[in-house]
Order: sequence, then structure tokens, then C-alpha cells
Amino acid sequence: MTDLRDGTNYIEPIYIINSVNTKIMRKIYIAFALLSVLFYATSCEKNEYGQLTNDDAQIFTALSETDVETKTVLSSNLVLWEEGDEVSLFNGSDINDLYGVKAGTSGKTTATLVRKQIGSGDATVSFDANVAYYPYSSKIKYAKEGTSHSLNVTIPSEQHYLPKSFARYAMPMVAVTGSKAESELKFKNLFGVLKLQLTGSKMTVKSITIKGNSKEKLSGDATVAINPNGYTTVSFGSEGGEEVKLVCNDVKLNETTPTEFYISLPPTIFRNGITVYVETADRTIKMSTKEMLIFKKSKIKSLDARAVTPDRYESQDYSKDGEVTVLQKKTVGNGITLVLMGDGFIDKDMGEGGKYEQRMRSAMEHFFSIEPYKSFRNRFNVYMVKAVSKNEGIGSGIETVFSTKYGEGTHVGGDDNLCLQYACNIPGVPASGYRVHIIVAVNDTKYAGTCYMYSNDMCVGYCPYTNGDDEQYAQIIHHEVGGHGFGKLADEYYYTENGTIPEKTKVEHINWATKYGFNRNVDFTKDLTLIKWKSLLENPDYSGLVGIYEGGATYKSGVWRSTYTSIMVNNVGGFNAVSRQAIYRRIMEFSGEGYSEQKFLEYDVINRSKTKSPAVYKEIDKNFVPLAPPVFVR
Repeated sequence: MTDLRDGTNYIEPIYIINSVNTKIMRKIYIAFALLSVLFYATSCEKNEYGQLTNDDAQIFTALSETDVETKTVLSSNLVLWEEGDEVSLFNGSDINDLYGVKAGTSGKTTATLVRKQIGSGDATVSFDANVAYYPYSSKIKYAKEGTSHSLNVTIPSEQHYLPKSFARYAMPMVAVTGSKAESELKFKNLFGVLKLQLTGSKMTVKSITIKGNSKEKLSGDATVAINPNGYTTVSFGSEGGEEVKLVCNDVKLNETTPTEFYISLPPTIFRNGITVYVETADRTIKMSTKEMLIFKKSKIKSLDARAVTPDRYESQDYSKDGEVTVLQKKTVGNGITLVLMGDGFIDKDMGEGGKYEQRMRSAMEHFFSIEPYKSFRNRFNVYMVKAVSKNEGIGSGIETVFSTKYGEGTHVGGDDNLCLQYACNIPGVPASGYRVHIIVAVNDTKYAGTCYMYSNDMCVGYCPYTNGDDEQYAQIIHHEVGGHGFGKLADEYYYTENGTIPEKTKVEHINWATKYGFNRNVDFTKDLTLIKWKSLLENPDYSGLVGIYEGGATYKSGVWRSTYTSIMVNNVGGFNAVSRQAIYRRIMEFSGEGYSEQKFLEYDVINRSKTKSPAVYKEIDKNFVPLAPPVFVR
């Protein structure tokens, strides 16, 4: 297994979705419409000004395909060509021709492109391909770099606000054909988009400036390289700019409904986060994030709604504090208690169907979105308990009901005892917390997560809304609460520097496993006759699905796990068979039925049919940062 803190670069694959009715997805990902451009060659004559008449112009037809990625503006959550869009086209040479959207085809996912001007100068380079770049600029220069294509471009440092979209011409794209004879140009995005959601009382935004906290390059002269496989990179020179400004021209904010601002940014790893400067009529308000942010091509990175105000809001109405709502009642068994509550939410979030309830219901759906919880959801009683904080969010100087704070790395924690007190507002919940499972949805976007695992089978899992990304939020819930909290599973990753697990630590893990049923997914022997998942190794139905891999519980040696990767390694890929068995056992025991291995094997057919080999688990990102280890509490 590769050390998870190795600094090797990781290339993210391009994500594509259907383009016929392209929608902005709640996962904060967006795939912009990938446009195919069919080229029809016709004869043409150049007049003295280098212009072509309408009768003899070459024509491109831009078509949306079913698998897509790209385009220039968003409108009503669709991706559209707009009249005025212009493209630089290098038709087998370094001559830069100008093409534009034909009048009458604006505002659609398809458009006709006509040549508006032939580039000046004589060709000095020839090649068997068509290379196109959006938006057009007469200053774009083409160069051939071996088998790759290269374009020298300038990325503006200033963009202009467009309601519910990124700025016109702010989303650069490239397209390359395999030969000049090929007629189809498939445009791909070079940039991603930052989505800011701002509220404010009597506030007017004049501009928004984005800067990386580690002086990352965001604008200026850049080189766009396209390799033969179509993979693109954008690199800036040493003189590149370190900020991007969105000129807003007095956009008025609403006190309760967030106004959306979209800013196009190059694919960048902001290792120490970003700083946002919001310029209003009478002051500039600074907002910063310290967590690492990764911007990728063809994706929107959405930050949680922020209030633009020089004074921190304080809750006034605590009437909803401690209010209990039943989200789900069990229909099978004794009923397993799952309690959802949040920290860093203010009184304005507490309305019916409001932000608080939405985040809790989202957490519930995420918890039950993966096996075996998905199949046995009907054995759970699920409750929401409202908790009103004085201030919004988490951080220095912010007062919240559970006093959630971040620790070293990805560690986060709060007042578990107070969480239990709130849970005890639910009739029948024992004051001891016996078999009470609590998810604390933390109203902050930092990448973090920690679960406190109690010997009486209580747990409190703190789960921030990481990067405003619903998918990452789900992953943290799966790992922290589904894995550690309820399943009492150990981490399956390791740090190289931890080396061999110390004897004292090993004995502690074994004692927790023996006394309380923790850590069923790791073992401290590789002996086939003794290892915990011996029966699955011997079962031919699990051939290729269960093995013995060294490394786990944060230690490189002396600990073994059953698969190369899983949710308990890097938060994705599903629970492996050994973890599913441990979770299934607890579901059956807690709901009053009792565990049967034969019944587990019968249930697990649905997972074996989906999982053919360990190779189905997503490869570990070399830059992946693990969540903090769980805290064991007697």
C-alpha cells in the first residue's frame, strides 16, 4: 500500500454527464456541455480586408452530444452558446482564423459557427489537425511541441458578473481533431468554477477578488498544452498574476436568500485555502478559508453561504432549541437509535424546511445510501434535535452550542456530554447513552472528521460540510459514523513514519476488540488459521474479494486488513466484505434478531454480485489526506 501522504501528483479523470438537459447537480459537481463542431469545407475568396462574404464562408455546426462537459455561459441551469462567442481556429497551420456564432442560433445548446476573418501572416508551421480555442484572441500563438500542441494565451485577471453564470468569455476551452480531414471538434474546459453564495443586509457588492493564500498563479500569460490523448494542462510563467477580480457593478445582496457569484479559475491546488475580498460601497470585507481547496476542470466548487457583514450575527430566538422531530420510525425489530443534530447553526436556520433541517435530512440519506445500511434502514429510528448556536459557523471567536473546535490535522471535536443531553430530549433515550448513535453536522467547510467511540456502544461523530461538497459530506458520514461510530471499525490506512505497531498499542486494540467488539476489520496476525476473517477467506464466493494486506490502524507493519482500499482507507469505494459483516452483526444484535453467519452470506449476495474483485475499489489518490483516527472512550 502506498503511503497516503506521499506528495506525488494525481491526475483527475474528466467527469462527464448527459448534455441534452444538463442540470447543475446538488453534489456541487457540474459537467458543462461538450460541444461537437462539424466542419464543412467550401471554397472562399478573401477580400482586401481579409473578410469573407456570407455566400462563400466556411461553416462549422456546433452540436451538443449525449456525453458532455463544456461551454460558455449558464442559463437556467443549462449550458448554452451565446451570440458573440468567438473561437480561434488553427486549421493545420499557425494561422489564427476567427470564427463566431451565427446570428439566430444564440441561446441554444447547438449553434452554427461562421468564419468572420482570416488570420493575417504566412504559415510557418503545418500539421495534420484542427486546433480550436475559446474565446478568440488575435494574440494567441500556436506552437508544435513534438507530438503535442501548444497555445500561448493570456488569461484575464478581471471578469464581469453575470447573474447565475460565470462571466462571458471567462471559461476557456480547447478542441483538437486527430487530422485535418476530421470534421468534429470536441471542446473541453480548461477551467473550473468557484461558486460563492453571499447574503447581507443593505449591502451592495462592487467587486469580489480571489487570492490564493500561498500566492498561486491565477492569471496572465499562460501556456495551454494538449497531448495526443487530448489531456490538457495550463501553466503560468513567473510573472503570472496572483488574483482574479469579479467586477459586479453594485449587485444588491438579500438578507436571507443567497446571491450566487461564479468565478472561473484555472485548475489549482490551493494548499492553504483562499482569501475572498468583497468590496462594498463603503468598505472591503475579508473572508478566508485555511483548508486545502482543489479546483478541477469542468467542476464547480461551491462554498457554503456566507453572510457579508462587518459585525457577527447573534441568534435572538432560541425557541426551537432542543426541539425533536421524528424523521423515521423502524418497521422491523426493536429499533436502533440514530440522532442528528448540528453545531454552528443560528436561529434563522431553524425554520421548517430550512437550512438546519435540510442538512440533517441530507445526513440521514447519506448514512443510509450505502450497504449494509441501505438494506436494513427499516430497523432504525431516526430523530432530529434542533440546536441553536449564538453564532454561525465554527472558528476563533465564534460561540456555538456544542463548542466544536478543530484540532491538529483533520481532528474535530466538541462537547459529547451536551450532545447526549440534547439527545435525551427524545423519549426513551437513556441518560447513559447506551447504544445511542449521534451525528453532529458541523456548519463549516473544513475537511475534517472525528468519531468518539464509547465502550457502551454510544458514539458521537463530528462531520463538517467539507468544501460545501455534498459528496464529500457523504463520504465523511460513511467513514466516521457508518464505519467507526456504528460499525466500531478501525481505520485501514497507515502512515509510513508510524512503522510497526507498538506492543502496548496492539494490546490495547486487542482488549477493545475482545471486551467491546471493536476493530473486527483489522487483525494483528496474518495466520490463515487464526485471522478474524478466516471463514470468508475459505469461502469460494469471496475468492478475489477478501485477502490479507499489511497496514492498518495508522501503522504500516504488524496490522493486517482484508482489501487494498475501502471506505475505511480513503472514504470511498464501499465497505469491504469484512466490514459489511461487522456492521451486519451489530444491526442484527441491536435490533434484537441476533447474528447468523449463514443469513449474512445470504444477504451479502447483492454485494458480491456488484464486487467482482478488489480492483473495483477506486485507486488511492496520492495526495489524499486521511481523516483523524477515532477516539476510544470508556
